Amino acid sequence: MMKTALNARTHMAMNNFETVLSVQGNLTEMEKAEIWTKLTSWLNLYSFQPKSNTTIHFQLNYINQQNVIELTHFLKELFKLASRTKLTLIWEYEDENDPLYPLGQDIQWFSEIQNVKTLLHHPGYQVQLKNCA
Repeated sequence: MMKTALNARTHMAMNNFETVLSVQGNLTEMEKAEIWTKLTSWLNLYSFQPKSNTTIHFQLNYINQQNVIELTHFLKELFKLASRTKLTLIWEYEDENDPLYPLGQDIQWFSEIQNVKTLLHHPGYQVQLKNCA
């Protein structure tokens, strides 16, 4: 059995009005990575009562093909929330030569069909919650 070498991490912040979920790091070798199981479980629970604003921020250094497939499945499920929350997807990439840049463009195109706002950004983009004490 191949072990998943995964050093991506997630972070979530929430208040009464919005949720920000951040996924950062490397997604490499595959079976089904544990991170997708956790994100899918979170999404299933969150979909019962989403906040008015939901931001998903991806800041990946590397993602392999199998993880791109898992990402696509996750985004399809996530985009179902677009009618119940203002959904924003932030795809952070190093520069236009980064292999993640064209993937972000593809995601942006797919997002527009689903009425989801997608932002492509260079590193250093700060996601901050409003109305936090």
